[in-house]
Amino acid sequence: MKRISELLSSIRPIRLVLSSILCAVMFFAGGCSSLAAKTTPASPEEGTVQLDEIGIKSQQAIDNPQGVTKSNERGINEVQGSANSDKMIRSDRSKSPAVEKVEEVLSNVKKS
Repeated sequence: MKRISELLSSIRPIRLVLSSILCAVMFFAGGCSSLAAKTTPASPEEGTVQLDEIGIKSQQAIDNPQGVTKSNERGINEVQGSANSDKMIRSDRSKSPAVEKVEEVLSNVKKS
């Protein structure tokens, strides 16, 4: 029993050093993750400018609905334009392939 107590008392300084090293590693790891982002600091006013622009554009769209329809004439969306519009499924043009397959299966079941 005496040997166990001597062993535990000799390990105590090592445990203290290891626990303090672990605490330091955890402290610096938390700080390093925020430094890794490397983002430029933004002022709070920059975010409101973007929101103000969105608000102005929204109000213009409400006031002038013809402008919205004119912008929609360029295509389905701004990025894609009218590319692949024939492959897109729209409710006014056709049914979805899944609905067509289900109808085909149901008609085959009715025939049998």
